[in-house]
Amino acid sequence: LNDKQMDCCLLIDDLTSELDSDKQRQLLNKVLDKAGLQTFISSINIPDYFTKTNKTNVAMFHVEHGKLL
Repeated sequence: LNDKQMDCCLLIDDLTSELDSDKQRQLLNKVLDKAGLQTFISSINIPDYFTKTNKTNVAMFHVEHGKLL
């Protein structure tokens, strides 16, 4: 999509349930650092990628029972 000069966003649902920490990091490095796409990630757990790096362009929201906390 970036090659075609199209704006897009990416939704990754429940990232931590299917991938181990290493695969999560590999995927997120490619998607977030190299592709430059606006990305929304849902997860039960916070991926290690966000706790072990100093990312300044990340916003995290906590939702519980449908309410933003």
